[in-house]
Amino acid sequence: IKLKEGASPEDLESKLLKAYENSALKEVRGPEEYQFKLLAMDDIHLHSDYRFELKENSGKINIRLFTLISLIILLVSLLNFINLTIARLIKRSKELGMKRSFGASKAQLISQLLTEVSLVCFISLLLALSLIEIIKPSINRLFEIDFAIYYTEPVVYLSIIGVLAACLVLSFLSASFYLLKNQSEIDIHELKPGLSGKIVMKFLLVLQISIVIILISGTIIVNKQLHFISSRALGYDKENVLVLNLKDFSRDPAIFADDLRKQASVSSVGFTSQHFGYPAQSLSLEGFGIDGTAEFVFANHDYLKTMNIQLSNNWISPSADTVEGMIINNHLYHRLMEKHGSMEALNAFMNSRELEPGETRIKFIGVAKDFYYNTAHETLGDFAFWLGESYNRARFIHVRLNPVNLSAGLKKVQELWEEHYPGQEFNYFFLDDHIAAQYKSEKMLSRILLTFSLVGIIISIVGISALSLFVSQQRTKEIGIRKVNGAGLSEILSLLNKDFIKSLVLSFIIACPVAWILFTRWLQNFACKTPLSWWIFAVAGLLSLFITLITVSWQSWRTAKRNPVESLRYE
Repeated sequence: IKLKEGASPEDLESKLLKAYENSALKEVRGPEEYQFKLLAMDDIHLHSDYRFELKENSGKINIRLFTLISLIILLVSLLNFINLTIARLIKRSKELGMKRSFGASKAQLISQLLTEVSLVCFISLLLALSLIEIIKPSINRLFEIDFAIYYTEPVVYLSIIGVLAACLVLSFLSASFYLLKNQSEIDIHELKPGLSGKIVMKFLLVLQISIVIILISGTIIVNKQLHFISSRALGYDKENVLVLNLKDFSRDPAIFADDLRKQASVSSVGFTSQHFGYPAQSLSLEGFGIDGTAEFVFANHDYLKTMNIQLSNNWISPSADTVEGMIINNHLYHRLMEKHGSMEALNAFMNSRELEPGETRIKFIGVAKDFYYNTAHETLGDFAFWLGESYNRARFIHVRLNPVNLSAGLKKVQELWEEHYPGQEFNYFFLDDHIAAQYKSEKMLSRILLTFSLVGIIISIVGISALSLFVSQQRTKEIGIRKVNGAGLSEILSLLNKDFIKSLVLSFIIACPVAWILFTRWLQNFACKTPLSWWIFAVAGLLSLFITLITVSWQSWRTAKRNPVESLRYE
């Protein structure tokens, strides 16, 4: 509906609903349960979660997570930047002290540092934009998107300016804190990380490692949930099932199905009006004597055989030429038995009711073992099949192929299709692929977390490596004296690694409850979910410990291997 200029969508929506409530349609079975809502066209691909949209929807949750994790990675980078800026200031203390003694003002020193930072940031920006263009095809393939930077959009330039401004402000604050508090040239020359400086650097290191542990934990949890979903028992066999979408009912689909069954590559053929994952119809259970509604699908008996749906109770007469009636799932069966006590009592209750216009007397012919018709986001509920052999049940023809040679079987089905339905598009899909596609959003989330975890780990390795080098250089004299007095390599490595391990333990204590809260909430989106096991956080912690120890030990080993005479001479 195209609205006139200035028209209110809310007003129109209320008028349409009012008109519908007063219309004759409201009295017709089916439409009486309909609901309507207006949705802006430009909101469909992001804010709408309705099925059968004009195009496949984007995952709004994934976009928000993508943005959030990007900001977290930016935060990790800025934490590294602050730490390295402080370390660099302390390392350059002699240079800054000499310049100050030759008459340079503190404002000039800060200006010099900011100029250097600006130059580095500008070079980094050019490298980043060039790198984006190089890896853009890989990003598009990995996340199945059409990624591009639109340089005509102001937000691009605002983002770049924001990051550059953050770097300059942080550099200014760091320089001001360490230079302005030292009043003389000697103070600057002897610039050392005081208590407050050490606390700031350790705090930033702890925060950085905590973020990495959370990202690693999230990656493990999301992949564990995806594995749980894909490996759970569905109650039917989704493998090797070809689904054909039939739109031309001018010919009897049973003839086409008979020809399919004659093929060696075909095991069985069944008809249904909806396939698994396709929105089912709603059946009110008021007429059954209980509250609620059940999902309801039209199918034929061969469909149950094709999908390998097992019956726990089978009341179908072996001598019947055609099978017609209702099969309910165990979930609904138990609810009905709690209410009526027996099938005889249920049938007596159903037969005592007067039928409304358009209704048919229900005949129960079996109970199916429970199966999952929808995704793992939804709970196992009440379900019913109405079996029969009418044409409308052939809307989706399910063909179970022998797994030996699927491509040959598919080719043979297509040949028969073109023979029976010439001119009609051969529209098909494999059911297992369709079911897997329902979890595309979760798979993208897994890739997002894995990718950003790796980026976060790389950034952290760079930061920890630089920080450990700085710490080692600060303790060069101490290491030389210890070696002269007989300290071994392992003792020195232990000495240098001790503080980093303490920081990692603190990071682990902070990260675990945060990760547990975040991903507990995420798992609440699923009715069927994997438990949050303790080993997930243990693995994330051990992996972070391994990365930290390897990174720190490498720098510590290089420092500890130096000749103590050389170290003391330079000091």
